[in-house]
Amino acid sequence: MTDINNEVVAFDDGSTGQRDACSRLTNKGVPLELAFVWPDYQIRCTADIDMFASQKLRFEKSVERIAAAGYQPESQPVVDMIKKHLQHPDPAFRYGAWLGYRSGQDCPKLYAEICPHLFLQQEEHLQIPDPCTVLQRGIKPVMFGWVPADGGYEVYYKASFLRPADIETLYAFYRLPSKAKEIKSLCERLLKKQIRTNFPMPDIGFSVSFSRSGVPEMFTLYAFAQSMLGMDHQIRHAILELGNEESWNMRGYEGLTQHLQIPGYNINTCHGMVGFASGLRGRLQFTVGVSPLMTAQLLAHAA
Repeated sequence: MTDINNEVVAFDDGSTGQRDACSRLTNKGVPLELAFVWPDYQIRCTADIDMFASQKLRFEKSVERIAAAGYQPESQPVVDMIKKHLQHPDPAFRYGAWLGYRSGQDCPKLYAEICPHLFLQQEEHLQIPDPCTVLQRGIKPVMFGWVPADGGYEVYYKASFLRPADIETLYAFYRLPSKAKEIKSLCERLLKKQIRTNFPMPDIGFSVSFSRSGVPEMFTLYAFAQSMLGMDHQIRHAILELGNEESWNMRGYEGLTQHLQIPGYNINTCHGMVGFASGLRGRLQFTVGVSPLMTAQLLAHAA
């Protein structure tokens, strides 16, 4: 039973939850998020398969969707690993699992929470170096991404704080061409202030993408847009200003966020994470996630 007009929602597995926490994918409880990527303009979509379901059901339904798109049996150890994490009684878990879609890819990417205590035991079938060996403070794995189409995977870490020098250290640790100075410069231009010590965001982290054979391919620095820039109208203004300076294609983002140009002070912003990403080749990429307005069509998505 799922009724968003009631204060309490009954999950399919018998548990209950608050109506305003129906989907933990976005700040607004919307089961979809669009991510804009510049300068190589792309729009990606992340979807909560059942925004009213428990973590376990979200994971199971996500895997079912992947299986229907071409999930291969040899990837079962990865599925079993994620299932083991979601079965761990960790009270910090909120999201469960969800799917990521990109243009031109038939099979979506699976995102799932991971339990740091289990992950530290290291999975034998994955080759994942521990960044705590070079940054010995407040860093823990919080999420795992899996690309069934090619077997690649991604590990997301939360950090207590990060300095610009730490980004150089991480690039060297993963043996990736460093874009640390470019990240610092672009972040300063977005914030319109110099970064002298730590990156000035309390919610900060990074992810590393690996090939199926365990070769690091992409590094991304993440932070919540709100912790960087404030409310939605402030975030929108800063991103549009930066994009126009860089001559990026801002039409799609500008149109989707047009209703956010009026100042508002709702702590639950439509903007999610901001990211600075680079890999073995190519330019530094800048990305921001935005949840669209909740509509009847979006609600129907979760039925």
